[in-house]
Amino acid sequence: MVDEAADLRRRATWYYWMGFLHSLTGSRPEVAIAYCREAVMVADIGGFDDLQAIAESCLAQAYVCAGDLEAAMAVGERALATSRRVGTSGGRAERCATDHGG
Repeated sequence: MVDEAADLRRRATWYYWMGFLHSLTGSRPEVAIAYCREAVMVADIGGFDDLQAIAESCLAQAYVCAGDLEAAMAVGERALATSRRVGTSGGRAERCATDHGG
């Protein structure tokens, strides 16, 4: 149902939340990563920079859970840059990057 929704903002939000929740509940890391990647892609297509920063920060967390710290840092730095550019500093993206050495 979500995949067919015309509302890209809701789709991106759904996917990043699913990725975030899967990363917290012990799901296989690739499940959380897949949801977060989908969120990043949908947010990018929709031009939702605010959601893209959040989705990328969730993706960074999923990479941390998977043990891929290089990918986590790269995505976290992108999330932080986007967050600062669109004026959402202090949010999840900035906390993620600073918590993990960004």
